[in-house]
Amino acid sequence: MSFSKIARKRYAICFGIILSLTCHALITRADTVKTTFPAASAINLTEYAGQVVYVDFWASWCVPCRYSFPWMNEMYRKYKTKGLVILAVSIDEKAASIEEFVRRYPAVFPIYHDPEAQMAQNYDLPGMPSSFIYDHTGKLVKKHHGFRKKDGAQLESLFKKLLAQRSH
Repeated sequence: MSFSKIARKRYAICFGIILSLTCHALITRADTVKTTFPAASAINLTEYAGQVVYVDFWASWCVPCRYSFPWMNEMYRKYKTKGLVILAVSIDEKAASIEEFVRRYPAVFPIYHDPEAQMAQNYDLPGMPSSFIYDHTGKLVKKHHGFRKKDGAQLESLFKKLLAQRSH
């Protein structure tokens, strides 16, 4: 079965419309990337009393961070209404590095900037990414370094446990 000239023309027009809408959506999404990030010094963990808090230190040059961001998005979407807070702290010197990273690996959770690594020094980070999980009472319950796919399941299991404790 072959397309008639009119059918081919209609197909080309429809394809062109779909392609232009897709490009517009991608450009619009890229244009909505935040260009300013609050200072990490603005983080006050006591503001999150009663919630489970995951503080993640990362950098744009960190390869495992490319995998942790989609996972953190999933966790945030899944558990934010149940009391999970995710705070990502970039130690990049320049905000432009954060912007570029977030264009490629979008984030639905708040991102803070620690260009002089002052907050990072308080946590004595062994590498990137490094994360810290606090229960609903504010007690540090886990330090986690690096990120592999198998880590995601283990951390999610801990989130579920801590969120269940929160509701009792």
